[in-house]
Parts: sequence; structure tokens; C-alpha cells
Amino acid sequence: MDSRTIAIGLGILAEYDALSGLNQESGVAQPTRIAGPDVGHGCGHNLLGAASLGAAIAVKKEIENGNNLGEKVTLVGATKFVS
Repeated sequence: MDSRTIAIGLGILAEYDALSGLNQESGVAQPTRIAGPDVGHGCGHNLLGAASLGAAIAVKKEIENGNNLGEKVTLVGATKFVS
């Protein structure tokens, strides 16, 4: 690649935030709050981080196999605890 070549890539955001008021005991039928910090993953945002990682790995494999998806993939992690 010389100085006139533009590298093309793909960025994927892996969001894994936690929200207040969503904590509860695991393995019980009735929602039971946990004493202590009032932050949890009840809305599915925790799944977005794992899904984004899977997508980045899949894109990287496709790039390595010669498919025209750009030259690189970048996974960026972002978290925010909202109270």
C-alpha cells in the first residue's frame, strides 16, 4: 500500500451497559431483587456486546477468505452505568 491508497475498514460497536433497577436473583421463578448496588442487565444490552464480538470475528474470517469487505474490522467497546 503506497501513500495514495485508502485503507477501507469496518467498525462495530459492542455496547454492554447496565441500567439501574434491573438487578435480580438468578435461578428463581419470581423476580427477587439483590441487596446492594442497584445495577443489572435486564434489558438485553449485555447481549449486544457478545453479538457484536461474534459479528467482528465473522467479518474478520470473511476478510481473511478474500471476500471484499475491506481490509480490517475494528471492535469498539462502550459501557455506561446509568442510575
